[in-house]
Amino acid sequence: MMKPILYISTLLIFSISNAQNRESYYDFAWKPAPPEYATYYSTIKKTDSGWLRTDYFIKTRKLQMSALYADDSCKIRNGHSIFYHANGIPSVIGRMSNNKNVGICVSYYYNGVMSDSALFVDGKVSDKRFRWHRNGMLSDSIARIADSTYVNYGWFDDGMISYAGYSVHDKKIRKWQYFHHNGKLAALETYDNGKLIAGE
Repeated sequence: MMKPILYISTLLIFSISNAQNRESYYDFAWKPAPPEYATYYSTIKKTDSGWLRTDYFIKTRKLQMSALYADDSCKIRNGHSIFYHANGIPSVIGRMSNNKNVGICVSYYYNGVMSDSALFVDGKVSDKRFRWHRNGMLSDSIARIADSTYVNYGWFDDGMISYAGYSVHDKKIRKWQYFHHNGKLAALETYDNGKLIAGE
């Protein structure tokens, strides 16, 4: 009598395990595809922290992405995640809570140069954010100078100043200066809650 019960219990455990672990294949456009025509291989596993999805480049067998989700359909990112370029260099590293960036999130170009770095709170940049050109020169930055007011700077890829101005909630305010590549002033514009109200 014990053997049938043990057999049935084993089957139930195996079925539950399969239901919580899935494998899929996708083509280059991330559409489901047969294994022989697939570009990506994907696994989804149930963990104590949520649903862990890992995607791989089939050709190189390298990791393309690893991320935690709150749901088994992998629509709501909720935890640490890392994405990779095809050459194995990380492209995006960070953490999300209900699809909103939280904490320090960074991204990289294909050549390994950092492209973006910021501290997020509830999906919004908090304090500072820096971005870079592909050659490693600083592209732009924002820094908080008051509760919701930020100062914005931008540079050409050789380090020459491109623009400067203020913003509130991602909307331009007050005067913004724009410069030619030679450093001379190109335009002076005044904004009110994101709307251009004067320019010269």
